[in-house]
Amino acid sequence: MAGPLAGVRVVDLTWIIAGPLATRLLADFGADVIKVESRHRMDVGRGNRVPLFGVLPGDANTNPDTGGYFQDANASKRSCTLNLATPQGRALLERLVVTSDVVVCNLGGDQLERWGIGEPRIRALNPRAIVVNMPSMESHGPRSNWRGFGDMFVAVAGLKSVSGHPGEPPLPWGHQYADFSSNPFHAAIAVMAALHERERSGDGQFIELSQYESTVALMGPSVLALGATGQAPRPPGNADPEAAPHNFYRCAGEDAWCAIAVFTDEQWRALATFSGLPALADPAYASAAGRRSALAAIDEAVEGWTRRWDRQTLAAELQTRGIPAGPYQTVPEMVQDDPTLGRHHFVEVEHPVGRSFVVHGNPIAARRSPPAVRRAPLIGEHTFEVLIEVLGLDPAEIAELAAAGALE
Repeated sequence: MAGPLAGVRVVDLTWIIAGPLATRLLADFGADVIKVESRHRMDVGRGNRVPLFGVLPGDANTNPDTGGYFQDANASKRSCTLNLATPQGRALLERLVVTSDVVVCNLGGDQLERWGIGEPRIRALNPRAIVVNMPSMESHGPRSNWRGFGDMFVAVAGLKSVSGHPGEPPLPWGHQYADFSSNPFHAAIAVMAALHERERSGDGQFIELSQYESTVALMGPSVLALGATGQAPRPPGNADPEAAPHNFYRCAGEDAWCAIAVFTDEQWRALATFSGLPALADPAYASAAGRRSALAAIDEAVEGWTRRWDRQTLAAELQTRGIPAGPYQTVPEMVQDDPTLGRHHFVEVEHPVGRSFVVHGNPIAARRSPPAVRRAPLIGEHTFEVLIEVLGLDPAEIAELAAAGALE
């Protein structure tokens, strides 16, 4: 069944994570996303240090078709190799822009201009084109050439200043947080809003989505707190200004934990009814203020009790009594064992190298128009297909372009 975005063509000039995930969201719902790339400067995700099958002999880990990040962030797309360092390659890109609805780029702020397809040129080629430029900081100005990877965004946007434990240095989160959250989703929403507006106006538009600003949008509560109190918010650790207790508690087994959060008096009374927690019967703990004033004693009592529990069983029992709780899970547990995700979220995709691999599915469970996840393309897998079917080139023209190095 054709997806709701069938008929929408996207020129994908993105790489690594934030941009590719934005266009993957569109591809999952049926848009024809054509990833324009080159063997001369491949998407860093193709050579990512998360290879598809672990550490393999020979050159398997440098295979550009098995990069782990690439497989996940570029599922459901087509790949067309164009060497944009050549005039022929840039001319083909222009022809592709003419036949497309959307152009997305998350390289340098001025990269489109350097390729000769900045906003004025794209508007001249295709007035209905929607262009989303995703610079690290800005498209024009003193920071237009800034580059950003991973923790840079959460550092400059202030997230690090309100994360972690008081008095401790900042720590990496183990993944590129903004790349997987605010930045791709803001870009996808921008495209959808522009497509909707184009139905009324008939015109495309240029959209700047600063990845810095997109990450700053995650800081709303901290910004509000600064405005209200005049004080800079600090790292809270596991504490919460309202909930008590609110922490990770050790459970039975090695590196086993359960997160528990008590926000209301009703939840507190439900926790206190468990056997083995006599200390929680203290009348001083009946109010939230009383509990917050005795957090150390409460945490000690709760953890002495949780150490006897399996973390999965404990979380389920707490949830049954209306107490927010969640087990600390490893990635294998989440992918292989979790009773919610395991039913439908992750998708196993067959790969031409002869094995299947698992990518994240789409969390949008639309009943009439569900997303469809397909494997990521091999590099240049659809070049001839795009040149013939989309641009209308004949084999002789393609041969000349290949000989000129325009298709590398």
